[in-house]
Amino acid sequence: GRITDPFDELLMNTYAEKYFNAGCLERDLVLFPGYPVPDKTNIDDYKAAIEKLPAQDSPEIFGLHPNADLTFRTLAVADLVGTVTSTMPKSGGGGEGLSPAEIVDGIAADLLAKVPEAFEPEPTKELLRKLPGGATIPLTVHLRQEIGAFYTLVPIRPR
Repeated sequence: GRITDPFDELLMNTYAEKYFNAGCLERDLVLFPGYPVPDKTNIDDYKAAIEKLPAQDSPEIFGLHPNADLTFRTLAVADLVGTVTSTMPKSGGGGEGLSPAEIVDGIAADLLAKVPEAFEPEPTKELLRKLPGGATIPLTVHLRQEIGAFYTLVPIRPR
């Protein structure tokens, strides 16, 4: 992103002070327990090291209290439960029309029909490498991350 206000500047200066200094050039550097910096020169070694990183990041890595994760999950579950209970029937009735369950099924079917076809990640990565500036410019890196996150959702669609 961009530095747009004093808080952004403070945050950037804090990160720069911590991660852009002579100490970061030392061998066997560990940024946080479980997050070592590889002492390699080969890109494949770096990729292998990245694959070994924990799948679930601790909030402490970002300077947050460990309870931040608990709070996030609690709010996410509360939101999910609220959504589910809001789709439940409010009262019994013998009226005409669709039941709440049928309405939800219709909405789900409509949303499912709008999900694009699954795509293969490798051809997509190859296309990204051909973009102007290559695969390492920040916008392309961000795009690859977004595609990776999106790709985890797409394959769940039954075909």
